[in-house]
Amino acid sequence: MLIYRKMVFTEEDKVAFKFLRGTKCYGAKCLLAEFPAKQWSLGGLNKLLKKIDETGSIERSKGAGRPQSVRHNDNIERVEQLALSQDDKPGTHLMQREIACETGISQPTVSRILKNDLRLWCFYRAILCIRSTSHLPVSVRPSVTSRSSTKT
Repeated sequence: MLIYRKMVFTEEDKVAFKFLRGTKCYGAKCLLAEFPAKQWSLGGLNKLLKKIDETGSIERSKGAGRPQSVRHNDNIERVEQLALSQDDKPGTHLMQREIACETGISQPTVSRILKNDLRLWCFYRAILCIRSTSHLPVSVRPSVTSRSSTKT
């Protein structure tokens, strides 16, 4: 049984479509005949050519896609204030779960704000946040306490 897979359009393909559409007025069927090895779908080509005709560009339009509903500047500032200790009151920061309860933002979103927007890595055992200047994750292992068994 053969499975037919359609190829996606690369940036080079899109630039070629725009050029051929503008100079030679190629349509979707003509492009499929010109590049038979690419295995593009006729519907995908028609949609891209319609976009080129309407906007004159191969780029995505601004605002295309799902809007960010929670990760905006107000919530980022609220999470930052709650996550970091105050200068005059050390140890007054909150854990991710407490921040999520207080702000009404889900815990995974709070974690994403801390990691991606604020570049903070939080560690549960030490209950502290470290601001990192590098883009590499900081590797910190929690201290392990060993319990020695005593016989009485």
